[in-house]
Amino acid sequence: MASSPALFRPYFQNAAASISYAPNGNYLVLSWSAVKASPEELRAVYEQALRAMQQQGIRKVLSNHGARPPLPAAVSTWVAEEWIPQAVRETGYSHCAVVENQSALGRLVAQSIGAQLPGKLLTFRYFPTQAEAAAWLGAR
Repeated sequence: MASSPALFRPYFQNAAASISYAPNGNYLVLSWSAVKASPEELRAVYEQALRAMQQQGIRKVLSNHGARPPLPAAVSTWVAEEWIPQAVRETGYSHCAVVENQSALGRLVAQSIGAQLPGKLLTFRYFPTQAEAAAWLGAR
């Protein structure tokens, strides 16, 4: 059973997204906003997520892309080529559940990040709702 977002413990927030800990501390939640954020704001979210994962020993992420504007190509490439490998190496990052974007372009951009990953670096799946994504992560 999925937990209410109100039970998530906040960690970080900027114009691009908020980061919180799941109630059981088992995974990190990135809740993206509908605001078109700067590359610096987008990178800050990922950098803070890495810091939270390191501090709490978290290896799983639920990333809610529901209304997130597509990432700029340079940020998307940075996430795939630098941030994810670093998170895997430094924290044991193993699972990512993505709540799919409401727009077709947003879904395509998010899926392109997975396609850029070398080998089987990370297990990730896409879900229509946060409840389904949380249930999948909880079973891992």
